[in-house]
Amino acid sequence: MTIHRHRRRMIGLSLAALSLVGVHAVAAAQAQSVGAAAADSSGVVTGRIRDRETDQPISFARATLDGGPTEVLANRDGSFRIQGILSGRHLLVVRQIGFVPEEVVVVVGRSTGRQDVLVTLRHIAIDLDTVRVVAGSACTVPGSADTGNAPTLRLLFEQVAANVEQNRAIARRYPVTLIYLRRRWQETDMLSVVQEKTDSVIHRPTDAPGRPYTPGEVITGKVDSLGHESLSIALPGIGVVSAPAFLDHHCFRYAGVDSLLGHKMYRIDFVPTADVQGPDVDGTIYLDTQSFMLRRVRIHLVNLPKEVPFRDLEATATFRDIAPFFTVNDSLETTQQMVGLKQGSGRDRHRHQRHCVPHDPR
Repeated sequence: MTIHRHRRRMIGLSLAALSLVGVHAVAAAQAQSVGAAAADSSGVVTGRIRDRETDQPISFARATLDGGPTEVLANRDGSFRIQGILSGRHLLVVRQIGFVPEEVVVVVGRSTGRQDVLVTLRHIAIDLDTVRVVAGSACTVPGSADTGNAPTLRLLFEQVAANVEQNRAIARRYPVTLIYLRRRWQETDMLSVVQEKTDSVIHRPTDAPGRPYTPGEVITGKVDSLGHESLSIALPGIGVVSAPAFLDHHCFRYAGVDSLLGHKMYRIDFVPTADVQGPDVDGTIYLDTQSFMLRRVRIHLVNLPKEVPFRDLEATATFRDIAPFFTVNDSLETTQQMVGLKQGSGRDRHRHQRHCVPHDPR
């Protein structure tokens, strides 16, 4: 396999892996929701979700009843409706990124079969005066526990997971088609462009996800019947960082507040545990300090085998809001340092600028 063919395959997997939504998870959740609604059809809960401080509606919050599989997404004006409810007492839980989850007991009567509620959410607060930033150390305690800043890291990690769940919920209701305007070029040691290609790629919500994450197996190889070897790279995206396999083999650390493009961001670093000997990743997650919305993810390959045609690979994805609490992938840039070239020369830099074509979120 030539380097060019491998490069093209790698970029495709990088784009799929760094997206927020897993197609299989979306399909499963849809099936569960439809099944629950069909089983129980006696009552309805309607409501409005508002900011406790400003009294403004909170768009696209997620509401769950009795911890079951049925979850609804509020409208842009903060209103929601849950159907298929048996009469009696139920526990309603409402969640949104950047807010403390709120639990409300609702009672659906036998006569009316309907309950209307007002749910107010309060903002999450972090006391940075109590947070200390320490230098990175060996990864000995995997998972989302940082012995120096356990409460802060745990809260931020919960917001990372909330971003993933929020985008899965939005994808079920508002499928988004992404058009990637992709530019690829190679730079010499004088930073001049010697090769350039521009094309476009369309990614639809129904496209299959990439290979699931397995510790130490981000790069895999196989040999065909003719003896030709090919390599496959599956970069784990933000949607898998809270998965058990990833948590069990990575340490997470709160690294303070960084300034990116004029905005302050909470920074979370992660590295693989020492027992991960094969190809894996370290990286950084950035959350907006005001909204806790995901803004940037950096993924970097480590423990590279000798047979790969590059000595370094890094991918950075950025995210933007197209509506309140409605985030899409905005760009992806991957950089390779090729084997046999001097450091700083012969870099293959692939930039993917994405223009999103969503259904209008109402």
